[in-house]
Amino acid sequence: MRAAIWSGVGLALAATVTHYVIDAARDDPPGIGVTLLVVSALVAGGWLAGHPATRKVGSVFLVSGALGTVRPVLELWKELGMPIVEIGDGVGFDYWLTYWLWVPQVWLILLIAVALYPDGVVRRRSVVWVSALATGVTSTVMAGDNWPRSDGGAGGNPMSLPWEAAVWMQPAAIILSAAAVLLVLASLGARWRTADRATRRLLLIPPLVYVGALGQLVLMNVMPMEAADLVWIPIALICASAAGLTTTRRIRLPAGSAAPAR
Repeated sequence: MRAAIWSGVGLALAATVTHYVIDAARDDPPGIGVTLLVVSALVAGGWLAGHPATRKVGSVFLVSGALGTVRPVLELWKELGMPIVEIGDGVGFDYWLTYWLWVPQVWLILLIAVALYPDGVVRRRSVVWVSALATGVTSTVMAGDNWPRSDGGAGGNPMSLPWEAAVWMQPAAIILSAAAVLLVLASLGARWRTADRATRRLLLIPPLVYVGALGQLVLMNVMPMEAADLVWIPIALICASAAGLTTTRRIRLPAGSAAPAR
């Protein structure tokens, strides 16, 4: 299984790095943060998914990394002269797809992975369901966003949501995402009460990353542009949680943790 995982990771990394190198040679590289997000999710996911105790969290990272690889693969596809289907008004399918695919890529890390963290055992299914719903609704809102462009780009999204649906789905996406963050943090707090010392140290990682994210938002206007990029938040969560899970060789589950989720 590990050989299959790393074979897929290797191909995804090759596509991501090749795309970055080609664009860098043209003095138009994609953001380094965006590339590092994909690389860190793939490497950490491949490492964690190869170990039974961390397989579920690692699998979520792998899916996130795979979603981030879609753009490099499509860009390389165009480099080979292969056509991309247009979906209307001069909008290529690749543009539409990569316009919103970053949402599940990031939400998987910030919500689903934290809901399963650190041992992959789901204590309350409601936490995962709300996180999944927030991911789905926010992705739909972005995919159905109307694109008024003033820079000569697409004049409108042919897949845009009807106005009546957009009016209630946009605030719903914000509310669901905020609720999911609170629920996953509450879930970590509930695990804290019955966890041993090693697991408690692991449980501190996501809240600390969230606190750092709040600090970044507050100081964004006075920070250098590169440091103010919000992409560093999921990167920090991936790296910190992977490092913590790696140093903890054996995650001892609290008593009764293997009971069916409610």
